[in-house]
Amino acid sequence: RYRLLLQYFGSAFSGWARQPALPHLLTVQQVLEDAAKPLAGTEVYAAGRTDSGVHALGQVAHVDIERRHRKTHQLLEPYDGQSVQRALNHELHRLGKKHGFDRCGQAMPVRVLDAEAVDSSFHARHSAVKRTYVYRLLFNAPPVLNLFHQDRVWAHRRPLDAAALDNMRRAADLFVGRHDLTSFRSRQCQAKSPERTIEMVDVRAHPATVPVLSEFAAVDGGNGGGGDTGLFVDVTIRSRSFLHNQVRLMVASLVQVALGFEQPDVIQRLLDARDRDAYAWALAPAHGLYLASVEY
Repeated sequence: RYRLLLQYFGSAFSGWARQPALPHLLTVQQVLEDAAKPLAGTEVYAAGRTDSGVHALGQVAHVDIERRHRKTHQLLEPYDGQSVQRALNHELHRLGKKHGFDRCGQAMPVRVLDAEAVDSSFHARHSAVKRTYVYRLLFNAPPVLNLFHQDRVWAHRRPLDAAALDNMRRAADLFVGRHDLTSFRSRQCQAKSPERTIEMVDVRAHPATVPVLSEFAAVDGGNGGGGDTGLFVDVTIRSRSFLHNQVRLMVASLVQVALGFEQPDVIQRLLDARDRDAYAWALAPAHGLYLASVEY
């Protein structure tokens, strides 16, 4: 059994989970299992089944691979982790061409950053003790969003002043602790209990810059040299487990506070309501959300 550390751009995929009934939809699990086939790999399990459009900076998965002789099928010494990593990335590159990513000069938008042999008792999902998600917002965004931020942030034209940021943080603090999160989960959520313990909700702001060529004025502040610097606000949320759409609903409510449409105490009212119908706003878009890390 091998533990895999993964990164991927979710906008290229229809979520994590393979969808047998819709084989034309490309998913992360599908391409990883296809990449593992030459190694006789089995099903790939993930720590978090991310939705369509959600990115991963530090997704963890596991796969079982038996190394056998090609002709006799005799069981051989297991592959080392580095060999598995190289082989999977090689196959992902080949599959990228199959799925047409090379047509526009791109590679398959998923990478295996590390592979490590682990005990068979390890399970990427069930063994996890903490998951951390980060949602990236951009305030004071330009009329035409910088291409390097496209499908990476939830952009808002309005600026964010210190008082609004403080209100956002006050609202975020109300989420910390154990709560019934019925108001903050999808109506289709299949979790048996709506209760979750949220360890941390951190709201941090910093100037928006493009991750490449940022020394050039033409790409300053995410505004293409067009004026005031935009402001990234990263909302980091940590918990052992999450309900379906929980993070995106939480962030959408915090944005309502940041933009002045609601006061911070709206979070407590929604928690007390324990009613999904009490939540009146649209879901935050998937493309601002990142699975940042998983701890074991």
